[in-house]
Amino acid sequence: MDRSIHVKKISTQAKGREIAISDIHGNLINYENLLEKIKYQPHIDRLIIVGDFIEKGPDNLALLRKLMKQSQEEDVHLVMGNCDFTCKNVLYSYRLDFLRYILLMRKNSVLHEMEKEIGFTFHEDIDMSDYCQMIRKHYLKELSFVNDLPHILETPEAIYVHAALQSPNHYGDDFKEVINTSFFLDQNQYYEKKVVVGHMPVSEYSHSIASLNPIYDSKMNVYSIDGGNIVKKEIGQLNAMLIDKGSISFASRRPKCKKLKFYKQHTQRRIFPFLLHGIKEK
Repeated sequence: MDRSIHVKKISTQAKGREIAISDIHGNLINYENLLEKIKYQPHIDRLIIVGDFIEKGPDNLALLRKLMKQSQEEDVHLVMGNCDFTCKNVLYSYRLDFLRYILLMRKNSVLHEMEKEIGFTFHEDIDMSDYCQMIRKHYLKELSFVNDLPHILETPEAIYVHAALQSPNHYGDDFKEVINTSFFLDQNQYYEKKVVVGHMPVSEYSHSIASLNPIYDSKMNVYSIDGGNIVKKEIGQLNAMLIDKGSISFASRRPKCKKLKFYKQHTQRRIFPFLLHGIKEK
């Protein structure tokens, strides 16, 4: 398997806003509701999905197909996340013992939804090579779409990567470094162009009471926007970062049943969470 880092560069400015959303994790309802909330304009706004769009949530296959359609018809672009890599595991029959473990442990997976659609039930004694061949036979189009995604996307506005970059001058040598590195904000290196990441819920950077709002690290010029959607259960939220003619704003979507108080967090790390306009659900 090619382990090099693939970078996609877009040289043109978006016609409208440039919008980033990360870590949807198969939560199709939250995704559609967030697009409605921010008044997303197809063919005008540029939408960037910063990895981990599938796995762990309830509607992985439907979301994948929606994103495939959007990427064909609209100014929509995706980068690969570590959770999305399950599709590559199947496509290349790669690390099959690990894939078996994931599928036995993970109730909600795009692969389980593919199985259900063709009337198959996964079990621990299955021959994993035969299993991968079966999934490839029916879902080669979906698997290939994920396989062909870049690991990094550069636009005139920002650099988008799921987890981390290794340095401003050298993004990395192996794709695992950019899709599965934790605590990127501990790196303490400054990037001239703003960097937008997901991967790790922003609450993991909290030193006191957790906030799930996007944060900006001024010492690095990095925005971390993973709000713990699905991963943080009922309190998680799906965040969007909106760049409009140089101005940056944020929006979020979370379950209506939860009414949480968010606050500014002051630490010595110079990391600032943002209070989101209209974040309280009615």
